[in-house]
Amino acid sequence: MINKIRKHVDNLFKTFEQDEHTLDTKEELISNLLERIDDSIESGMNEEDAFNKAIGNLGSKSELKKIFNFKSLESFNFEYKMNNTLVIIATIVYIIIGFVFDLWHPGWVVFLVAMAFSEFNYKSKKSYFLPSMTILYVFVGIMWNLWHPGWIIFPIGFLLIATMNKKYGSMLL
Repeated sequence: MINKIRKHVDNLFKTFEQDEHTLDTKEELISNLLERIDDSIESGMNEEDAFNKAIGNLGSKSELKKIFNFKSLESFNFEYKMNNTLVIIATIVYIIIGFVFDLWHPGWVVFLVAMAFSEFNYKSKKSYFLPSMTILYVFVGIMWNLWHPGWIIFPIGFLLIATMNKKYGSMLL
């Protein structure tokens, strides 16, 4: 019986992200279903009817997702597709900049810009650092043709990010 229940619950949960919260909830749900089935069998119901009753009271995937606030895998697939789209766009722009304007060397900055804006979140202060560093790097490169030594902006920026929430972290610089 436990294998039958586990198979049914695994089927319900296969479209959810398998994080710790989901796995804990899944195990708790399996044990609750087993208890319900045992109680129904003790009250005189046969095993198949008890299973069907317990599963019928469980609810649908959408109800489980709503009740337990699970993350579905579809949203992760969208993020993955979006990142693939940014890589494709960055590659096309890089090739155009290289062939049309013969700017192969500074053209790779397109990949930095794509990476900088792929994880951008308006509400998070940390998400402003990478786009700011990239813009500053491009500005220094274009204005003074300091592409090679200009990369030092990135380690400094990452140190700022790492020490941002610490009391005296910015003094390390």
